[in-house]
Amino acid sequence: MRSALLLTAALSTACATTQNAQTGAGPEASRAAHGISFIEDDLPRALALARAQHKPLFVDAWAPW
Repeated sequence: MRSALLLTAALSTACATTQNAQTGAGPEASRAAHGISFIEDDLPRALALARAQHKPLFVDAWAPW
């Protein structure tokens, strides 16, 4: 499991570095241009959208205890 997590982190970093090198933009410019639109409290819609766009789904879950 740890190997998979490290591999995912390394690939994500490599992809982000390559993207910034190609566009010449830093992370701030990239986020400002595209932004992130979150889907709150609608898991079926989020799953359908992720499947349609062939993107992974990030689920942020927390508890106040």
